[in-house]
Amino acid sequence: MKRLLNNRPLLFFWGIPLIVLVSWFGGWWFTAFISLLSLGAAAETMRLLGRGKATSSEIILVSVLCAALPWAIAWFGVISLLWLFIAGVILTGLLGIVRQPEDGFSLLIASTFTMMYIGLPFTSVILLRHDPIWTTHFQGAAIIVFVWGAVWATDTFAYLAGRKFGKHALSPQLSPKKTIEGTVAGIFMAIVWTSLVGYALPDTIGWMDRISLGIIIGVMAVIGDLVESMLKRAVNVKDSGSVFFGHGGVLDRFDSLLFVQPAAYLYLVAADVLSTNCHQLLFQ
Repeated sequence: MKRLLNNRPLLFFWGIPLIVLVSWFGGWWFTAFISLLSLGAAAETMRLLGRGKATSSEIILVSVLCAALPWAIAWFGVISLLWLFIAGVILTGLLGIVRQPEDGFSLLIASTFTMMYIGLPFTSVILLRHDPIWTTHFQGAAIIVFVWGAVWATDTFAYLAGRKFGKHALSPQLSPKKTIEGTVAGIFMAIVWTSLVGYALPDTIGWMDRISLGIIIGVMAVIGDLVESMLKRAVNVKDSGSVFFGHGGVLDRFDSLLFVQPAAYLYLVAADVLSTNCHQLLFQ
């Protein structure tokens, strides 16, 4: 089994169908899947930021809070996000004041950042998938493939073009192998992806919105990847975790989405495409 998961093409070919499948079903299935990703990514982020400072129980607490956010927003709407976020800050603040000032401050900063960095992005994708505008399972799955696929297109073609044509480093201090040429190619492919896959979505997402989202998703995917590289370099680690055996952790595999998902959601809200009414989303 480990050899199977260590094979990158096989990891790609079993991972993509799984994501498409849970996106198709939506509801409990998709919310549980996103909650699980949030749990893993939050635990990895807390371990990165709280190295030697955060205890196992504190890491578990913040991770569970992040995992609870998708369920809360699906059941009770956007207002629950604020309540859980405030509860998280209060709880970690209480844990921090019984420790040494430096450790308590580090815990509060790490936990607050993790809830914003992990909790909010993985919650915004629940709003994307469960918005009432998607009247069929096909449309609900299509918006996830639309957004996530554009990220994968960006990452894949940025890597391939960078290896073939890359000469100028984009951010040598964070990711020496990432090039300007590869980044431009990746963003271009994101535009191609959203322009084509956008035809599977309702007509309310016009071709200008598709192109705009392609640019936004491509740029945000690069930023998300560089931010995670910054975190790892700050604590001098190669991978955020080992969930995927030879391919790092949840954060390594989904870092680009952390900036993409909120940006895509906010754009669609601003473009008056989404119709989220901040009430129960799970069974609509």
